[in-house]
Amino acid sequence: MQSIQSNGKREIIYSSLVRCVEFNDSFNLFRDEQPLSEGDVVAVEVEDAVGYAVGAGLLASSLVEDRDGALRVLSPGACLITVVGSRESTFWSVANLDARRGSPMQLVSHAGLCSYLISGSAKAINVRVLGRVAQSGGTAVNIKSHSVSLPRAGSARRRRTMVFAGTSAEVGKTTSMLHVMRKLREAQPASSILAIKLSGTPSQAEINLYRSYGATSVLNLVDLGFPSSYTTDKRLLLERVDEMIASDMFQAADHVMIELGGDVIGGTNDDLAQLISRRTAATIVLSAFDCFGAEGCVRFLDALGVRVAAISGKCTANSVVKKRTHDLCGVPALSVFDLQDLEQLTGLCMGLENMVAAEGGAAATGLAAKSQGSRTAGRQPA
Repeated sequence: MQSIQSNGKREIIYSSLVRCVEFNDSFNLFRDEQPLSEGDVVAVEVEDAVGYAVGAGLLASSLVEDRDGALRVLSPGACLITVVGSRESTFWSVANLDARRGSPMQLVSHAGLCSYLISGSAKAINVRVLGRVAQSGGTAVNIKSHSVSLPRAGSARRRRTMVFAGTSAEVGKTTSMLHVMRKLREAQPASSILAIKLSGTPSQAEINLYRSYGATSVLNLVDLGFPSSYTTDKRLLLERVDEMIASDMFQAADHVMIELGGDVIGGTNDDLAQLISRRTAATIVLSAFDCFGAEGCVRFLDALGVRVAAISGKCTANSVVKKRTHDLCGVPALSVFDLQDLEQLTGLCMGLENMVAAEGGAAATGLAAKSQGSRTAGRQPA
């Protein structure tokens, strides 16, 4: 075994993917020939550092998110403590842990995920695996063994949730969820809001963003022990999501808002949508680039027994495309940048569908006044 120490002689950065793992000032590394497994915590050395231009801006592929959500610059020779796994982004990179064993590994997400790059829209930096991180007892560390404790609630109910899904990455899922969350916080200042990000690749920065928009508590895949939703152990992921739904944290929150990653057919997103719809009274809000993508996704989810309650995202950017989306899909098309529409979406989250339907989404729905009588004191999740 090789020992790595935080003694100042070598820069050591801990990625946000290992935020649930406790580390000592020094730890050992396994350097055997055993193949790496999804979730293994590894030490890698940065071999190069490059950047790439996108539009008018500059995104640096040598940036990585640390455990606090800050972006750190990776210099050649730096040591990164992170996690290996797979990724299937519809917008950025595709990487698979089983793709090219023995070839150089790459950093394939700003969260720190390392894997073998298959394709992507950007140049990824190469990293050299120094070894798997070992605990004091000599056991290799895997984040699947470091999921957060979620005690089961005394009695589980089929509680209301609001789920934000999409046809692709970058279609407005996070934007829609944040705007509804902020509006909900304005309507019910004392309520507790649990935000859950079951995204393709988890991000600490997004956890911080959810909190800034009003979330009381936040969970993502790292808390469940997974580096991404593109897992080879789909059964275990679904089991842990099911346990999360039955947990006291989930059941005690006044409002639960869930964002699925990427597109609904990628990774485990279709299975997650079915599980959440079966175990909760889910209101599905779909985000899409255009009306045709929205229609196809509505049909796909309908075939799974998952009903879309509203459509948002870029296909609702103005009155023309919003009308096309509504006419083609037969589902309310609502923009979070329109006050009346945002009132309707927030009403869905609060369980005021009947009121919204009767008033046709009028801006005078008076959500704060409507909720005053039923407002509960904020409860801090366990």
